[in-house]
Amino acid sequence: MVAYRLLLRLCHTQVNLLLESNGKSTATSREVQTAVRLVFPSDLAKYAVSEGTMAVTRYLTSAGTRGSKSRRAGLQFPVGRYHRIMKAKLRRSVGITAAVYLAATLEYQTAEVLELSGNATMDLRQRRMTPRSVLLGIRGEQELNRIAGRAYIRGGGVIPNIHWALIVKRPTAAKKGRAVKARGGRIAYGGESRAGQGRGRGGGRER
Repeated sequence: MVAYRLLLRLCHTQVNLLLESNGKSTATSREVQTAVRLVFPSDLAKYAVSEGTMAVTRYLTSAGTRGSKSRRAGLQFPVGRYHRIMKAKLRRSVGITAAVYLAATLEYQTAEVLELSGNATMDLRQRRMTPRSVLLGIRGEQELNRIAGRAYIRGGGVIPNIHWALIVKRPTAAKKGRAVKARGGRIAYGGESRAGQGRGRGGGRER
């Protein structure tokens, strides 16, 4: 879900704008790299660009080998499927290196989400990764939260948070001492002092 949201944002928005501004008709890995730098935050963009560059290099150096495009690039994500999606979304000519770069970027981002979700699962002392773990993993990372912070994760719940206005501040020892001194040495309970409660009981017994 998060990967598909990023795919739409990268392809349909940034890459299309870059092609129109540069006057190009074919999308290559250069446009996808620029879009990654624009969409991803600083550190996340640095590692995503590194993963994409290595995947494109592996794909180009394995030109004579047999196998699928994903296998030649050393990826798990389907390069051919992303190539078809990019051509359908952009309605332009798309180079295969652009699909390789995009698949590598999304695979790295998905691996980061899975790692953080696994850490959240261990913190919750659970043995199964749930949507709640995914939500806590994304919200706990500042850079991922900037990208997918508005994404709705079904069954993820909400982040534990108490508004500052609802937090009751307990008085410190110094403030308690000043309050007791201001009341003349008697601590009030329910609007009456202890001495007053004693006199009331005694007065009820007198005849």
